[in-house]
This record gives sequence, structure tokens and C-alpha cells, in this order.
Amino acid sequence: QEVAKRLGAVYFSYGKIYRLITWFALEQGHQLRFDMQEEVIGSLINITRDIDLQQFSSKYIDGKIHYFYFDRDITDIFYSEDIAKNVAFVSAIPQIRKIAVSKVQEMLKKFREKGMFVLLEGRVTGIEIAPGADIKIFLTADLELRVERRAKQIVKARSLKSVYLQIFDGSESDYQQRLIEKGEAGLAVEISEAIRKSIEQRDRRDRERKHMPATIALDAVTIDTSNIAI
Repeated sequence: QEVAKRLGAVYFSYGKIYRLITWFALEQGHQLRFDMQEEVIGSLINITRDIDLQQFSSKYIDGKIHYFYFDRDITDIFYSEDIAKNVAFVSAIPQIRKIAVSKVQEMLKKFREKGMFVLLEGRVTGIEIAPGADIKIFLTADLELRVERRAKQIVKARSLKSVYLQIFDGSESDYQQRLIEKGEAGLAVEISEAIRKSIEQRDRRDRERKHMPATIALDAVTIDTSNIAI
């Protein structure tokens, strides 16, 4: 995001479209898993077709980036663990990926026609979305640092309390009791452990999915950011 900001480029995170689909699916009460019935998959496909990326936007408010869909602030949704736990089930469906890729590519085409530079973020963008991109960069880091950065990103976007309640699906009284027992530092450790498991599960699912598994493009430049700060 900072690179795009400095270059005056349009920034778009490809994974956000799958988070949008997952959000709508959960809102409609669907139970997401890898062995979903055809009826549920059909509903998810319809959700994907109905998504209008022209209505998706982001802007900084008080130094924090906020995401909007049809003017509704959905930042908390994007950073919720509920979405993180379920998005892999959605992104693994070939029919959904085909539609999502088409939507993003059409959006990119419109930006290019206007002479705009686009910075696209996502695990398989250099292979699946923009194989002919001028520059491809694969960013990586040690797992410990990825967990730390993700935790900071989530807590920066939301309060420690809301993050804890979302991750552990607890109540207000549960949070207060754990706060007394562990303190804020202790709760932060528990949150980090939960994030670690989520990242490891996502990495494994992305690598092992049958359709378009997450791999590094052969012509991509790999940069290890473990010892690099912005």
C-alpha cells in the first residue's frame, strides 16, 4: 500500500474479492467447508457474479486504512478471524476463481486503458491474474515475523477487546475474566498463537489446493523482508 501510494498507483489486493464472497456467504448462513453440496456452491457462484468491484474502495481515516463496499465500512470484516478461517474454502472452488479472475482482469484492463499504473497484491497474481506483468515481486518472511506483523495489523485496525472476542468467539465476561488473569500482554500472546495457527493452516491449504495452488512465478524476484523495515 505504501509503495502504491508513493508511486501514485492504483492499489488492489486480489484476495479481498474472496473475503467479500466469504462475508456474503456467512451472512446468508452458509456453512463453509471443502466438501460443500452443489446447491451451496451454486449459491456462492451467484454471490461471486453479483459482486461489483467498481463499488469497492479504500481510504485512510486517522492514519488507518478502511475498506468500503457500496459506501459501507467493512474494515472489521476483512480483518476478522471468522473470515480468515473460512476464505480458503471459497477460494478453492475452481468456478469461483474463474469468475473472480475475470472480474479483476476486467478491472485492470479499464485502469490500463486510462493509462494508470496498478499495483496488484496477492499470492498468485503473477501467475493467475497478471502473468504478463512488467514487474513481479514475491515477498516472504520468517513465520515468527509474519505472525507479529499480522497481529499488529489486526490490533491496529481494531481494539484488543474486539479482536479477542472475534478470535475466541467469547463473551464480554469471558474477555474481562481473561484480562484479569492474563493482562493485556497475556491476551496478546494468546492472540498471536491463534494467528500463528491460522497462518499455518492457510499456507498449507493454499499450497495443497488442486486448482491453482500458491506458487512463485518463475520470473518473480523474491525478497525476504525478515530483516527489512518499511
